[in-house]
Amino acid sequence: MSVPAFIDISEEDQAAELRAYLKSKGAEISEENSEGGLHIDLAQIIEACDVCLKEDDKG
Repeated sequence: MSVPAFIDISEEDQAAELRAYLKSKGAEISEENSEGGLHIDLAQIIEACDVCLKEDDKG
């Protein structure tokens, strides 16, 4: 599967980068990709995105 990206790394590595970023912002998410595959990773990343919205409300 090939999808457009801003950085030239695999989808799994992109998911790991997003997880690490969200974790650094205070999200309750593991920095390790799940064993369930990319679709599980994406679902968990989307669920954790609310931490970014909460941070924007403070600013």
